[in-house]
Amino acid sequence: MTILFRSLRRKKSKSKDWAERLVSMINLLFLLQVFLLQVFWRRAFSQALF
Repeated sequence: MTILFRSLRRKKSKSKDWAERLVSMINLLFLLQVFLLQVFWRRAFSQALF
């Protein structure tokens, strides 16, 4: 991800702003997905054990 971000920064300012927004959105979605998966697995394990 860092290499892709650096290569995008070298382009024009307009594309830079768009690329930064896109990368930030992807990072937020990824973090949200990981958080939801952790909650789901915890609930599944708790239901299976108890």
